[in-house]
Amino acid sequence: MIGSMMLYLVVVSGLAAVAAWLAETGLRSIDFPARWVWVLALVAAPALLGSGTLRSDRAPDRLVGAASGPVIELPAPVAAPSADGGLNVDRLLLVLWIGSGVTLGLVVFAMRARLTRRRSGWRRIERGGRAVWLSEDCGPALAGVLRPWIVLPRWFDALTSEQQEFVLLHEEEHARAGDSRLLAAVLTVLCFTAWNPIAWVALRRLQGAMEVDCDRRVLRHRPDPSRYGDSLLAVAARTSGRSLAFAAFTERASSLRQRIVAMTQRPTRWTSLRAALLTLAAVAMAVQACSVDVSIDDRGVEARARIGLDRQEETPSTETEPASTSVPSRPGADPESEAARPDARDRRTVPAPPASPTTEDLAAAPTFTPFTAAPSILNRQEVVQAMADAYPPLLRDAGVGGMARIFFLIGEDGGVRRILLDRSSGHEALDRAALRVADVYRFSPALNRDQKVPVWVSFPITFKVR
Repeated sequence: MIGSMMLYLVVVSGLAAVAAWLAETGLRSIDFPARWVWVLALVAAPALLGSGTLRSDRAPDRLVGAASGPVIELPAPVAAPSADGGLNVDRLLLVLWIGSGVTLGLVVFAMRARLTRRRSGWRRIERGGRAVWLSEDCGPALAGVLRPWIVLPRWFDALTSEQQEFVLLHEEEHARAGDSRLLAAVLTVLCFTAWNPIAWVALRRLQGAMEVDCDRRVLRHRPDPSRYGDSLLAVAARTSGRSLAFAAFTERASSLRQRIVAMTQRPTRWTSLRAALLTLAAVAMAVQACSVDVSIDDRGVEARARIGLDRQEETPSTETEPASTSVPSRPGADPESEAARPDARDRRTVPAPPASPTTEDLAAAPTFTPFTAAPSILNRQEVVQAMADAYPPLLRDAGVGGMARIFFLIGEDGGVRRILLDRSSGHEALDRAALRVADVYRFSPALNRDQKVPVWVSFPITFKVR
């Protein structure tokens, strides 16, 4: 389950990042803010995953008995865990997921705390009619979340008055746009997918887009790209770098180059058409990202089945082909030399498809079996009545309920071959009742593509007084 979710997040975030890159390229050419496309790219995958796993068509079927009877929950079957240690892989991935998020949260918190401690040693002064903090080497940058503040380095006074004015205008535009708060919110979201390298690429692109947008707002107030670019270069030559805590005046050399190109480019007669085409391509890519299906329940059945189906569909079917075929010869060609060609081995033999396990093979213990169509319950009303009859009267009258999870071994014909208790309800009487009810179930057979296969499934039988 965890592996399927992580794969889904990587695929969707990759498609969203490509869409954001196309949209940013188009929007920049028409002087339109582009930061929000990267914000959407960062939150798209987690949001789509959440909406996909919580959609109503993924929810368990629920059958309600008589007014005074029990509520009987019959969710879709769930595949039994793999006996080859697959569960440990999920556990390892879960540790990676949680650990990376906690690590990022601690790093950001430590950086903010360090910044707060350092500020206690800085002086609060006034520059250009604005209250700022004067540090030894931090900045120029905007820091803080709820109440953003500007920090300037001591060498700021060595800049010309015009360069100082550009720096202060830039940081004020960051404050007006709420960039420090936006950055904090994005970092919070990133904690949920800190293991995903594509999310980090999107974060870096967002920071660059924030600076480009801010540059353009500054140039609307002071339309002098040449002198503003000189100010960027003058400050970049003195800064010691940046951190996650800042929305800064300068960045890496590559980002600085992109900013200067963005502020100096001139529109042509093809600019609008290019922007429209890129935006349409971005929308198409975003639609593709939204259409990636996620089918994940509480034990990962549908995701595994879908991945298995996709993998099988990529390989040509060999069910009707013989296990071995001869190499076709060209007229007048020597069969031995024909067989010696590099590609002859691939055409000489076709491997037989792997044999599906039989019910007897699976009877020993619950194990995962690939399937593309899960078995479905055929006699729901009969099960409802059986649960009402099996509910221990003393527990029902006392309002005591519980959920027992049951393993079913379902044969190729849909018949139940074996029943085991997977997880206890906490009440022995309810467990015995659940096992009695399990004998009543009748299923349609599971399918692996078009072949009926035996499977172990597990799902809860819930007793609850309404």
